[in-house]
Order: sequence, then C-alpha cells, then structure tokens
Amino acid sequence: MPILSQRHYQQEVINHSHDHHQVVIGLTGALDFAMQGQARCVQAAQLMFVPEHTVHACHSQAGSQCLVVDLPAGPWLSAQLGSDASSQLIEQLALQPQRQLTLAQSQLCQWLSQHAVAETAQAEHGTALLMAQLLNTPPLRQSLPLAELSRFIDQHLAEPLSVADLAKRCHLSPAQLNRRFLQELGLTPMQFVRQRRLQQAVLWLRHSRWPISLIASKLGYQSDSAFSAAVRAATGSTPSQLRQASQLSE
Repeated sequence: MPILSQRHYQQEVINHSHDHHQVVIGLTGALDFAMQGQARCVQAAQLMFVPEHTVHACHSQAGSQCLVVDLPAGPWLSAQLGSDASSQLIEQLALQPQRQLTLAQSQLCQWLSQHAVAETAQAEHGTALLMAQLLNTPPLRQSLPLAELSRFIDQHLAEPLSVADLAKRCHLSPAQLNRRFLQELGLTPMQFVRQRRLQQAVLWLRHSRWPISLIASKLGYQSDSAFSAAVRAATGSTPSQLRQASQLSE
C-alpha cells in the first residue's frame, strides 16, 4: 500500500477500518466524517486522524479531494521521528483527531499531492516532514470550534470580519476569544482569518482558472497589489508564480 494517495470522495458512503493509523487531509471540498459516535466535517486545510482498528464512515455530497496518509504499521514512524517523538505524536493526534493545518503545513500537503504521490522516496520523506511539523504544533487544550469558524469564514471571504463576529459563533466575548486563540493556537482571531483566506487563495490560484483580480476580490482585497503582497509575504511567491508552478506540474 502506498504511504500517500490522493482520493476523491463522493456521495457513496465508505464504512470500514484498517490495521494502521491513517491521516486524512482536506484539499478541496468538504468530507463528512463519522467516527467514535461523533460527526465531523473535514474541509480544505484540515486534518482528521483515524486510529488503527477504528471503524469510521465518510462521504461527500458535493465531492471532496483529500490527501490520505497511510502510516505503515511497525517501526516506520519511530525510525523517522524517534521512538519517544513518534509515540508523543500519536498521543497528540488521538487526543485531538481533527485540527486546522497551519499555512506552512497546508502548502506542504498541496505540494505532496502534486509531486510526491507517485514517487515512493519523495512520499516517505514528505510524510516524515509533515509528521514532524504536526509534532511541533502545540496541541489544543480545549478545542475551539475551528471547523465551524472555518465554515463561517469561508462563507464570508469577501466581507470584513471582526473578532466580535467570530466570538458570537463561539458564545464568547471578544476578549475571551482572543485569549483562547492565543492560548490554543498561538494566533489572534484576525491572524486566523487571514491565514484561512490565504489558504483559500492558494487553492484557487492552483486549482481554478479565475483571473487573479477576481480571486483578490472574492477574498476581500481592495487591490491586486495588496493581494499580491499578502500572498508573497505568506508563501514567498507571487500569485502569478503560484499559478505558473501549478500549471507546469500538470
């Protein structure tokens, strides 16, 4: 079984388990997920950890593209990270099976989906790098409703959102939300909004044919130059460079 695969989920419900740990990472669309009596939704730049021998069901009404990591059973992960670190990572993922990827992690997953799926050596090196990045991401203590907040942001990408708008979704005051974000993610709520918009920007630049000016407008930027500066600051590349790189890899 390949360690990395890109899969397209549709309306057909898949219900099964496997004898190895699995990590499902959203690339596009939304994947409805049911596991251990809880219903979840995996969207772009989000991760779902499926422990070994755990029955789970998933499907997507409108179609979902995901990067799936099938962690080899046995000593593979320990060989990549070390025994203590690999055990710590599995414990963290089991405690918080769904999490929001950082922009750097999201970009790595996009790169892996485009370049490493068919290359065994690249797939193994890339997976080890991703696992190391996940290990270095502080686990959440009391999870904020990140999936719901992400959906809310996605529904209002072009609109100016405030901390108060997000706080209402969490039934918290703006000050409480700001404190929780800093404690749990190391980000302010507005940094989270900007990160979510830039993750969507990268997806659209790579997977749509929309003009860059239209993407900028859909994400609420008042000018192409402001959009370009934000994308370059976050990714190290301009929107045009991201689009050209994606076209060359096709």
